[in-house]
Amino acid sequence: MPELKEEIKAAVDDIRTKAGAEIADKIEDSLISIVTKTNSMVTQSRELESEVKELRAEAYNKRHALKDYEKEAQTKIQDYEDKIKTLEENSNDEETKVEMDRLRDFEKETIESQRSDFKSFVEGVKDNARFEKVSSRFKLPSNDDGIDFEGFAQMQYDDLKHNLSQMRDLQELEYFDSTPEKPKGSPPPGGKAQRGSDKSFEEQMKMAKSRKEIQEVMDAHGMG
Repeated sequence: MPELKEEIKAAVDDIRTKAGAEIADKIEDSLISIVTKTNSMVTQSRELESEVKELRAEAYNKRHALKDYEKEAQTKIQDYEDKIKTLEENSNDEETKVEMDRLRDFEKETIESQRSDFKSFVEGVKDNARFEKVSSRFKLPSNDDGIDFEGFAQMQYDDLKHNLSQMRDLQELEYFDSTPEKPKGSPPPGGKAQRGSDKSFEEQMKMAKSRKEIQEVMDAHGMG
């Protein structure tokens, strides 16, 4: 984008020179407007890039925090299963039964939390273009409409453990975060009629309500 500022400024200076003093004076306001808007777009693009980097860093930290949590939860589940087995073997008194019930409740809550985390993961990536290529790695409940999200609540624990393992592998590879970048300097797709006039660009920028919409407009005009 810094190169764009220099290119636009050079082009405007060239127009002034070729147009001559009399014409250049008449269109000076328009030329200044072009340079000002270009500078504004470059600044906006830099801000968007900074926000994207922050969002990616935040997503990375959350993925690793989730992985650590799942590892800790799995260890606790195994520990409690061992304790339950020991208690069952050694005693049948009321205090022991209460402790066993408490441990079973904790185990159930932990598994439900893992089911919920995995369901949220699938809901977040199911529309990603890359999901179809790896969907067979998961053991997902299905119905006539595709993935049966209601069926996640009845997912067997062995299937859940398998799915969590596959999920962690893809998250560590950042499989769904990778998007191909456009070659630098490549022209925007389509001709001017397809891309719209400068006026349509200004109108589209005014109508954009989010960072995503702003980036889409800039990409469509070859400024992404």
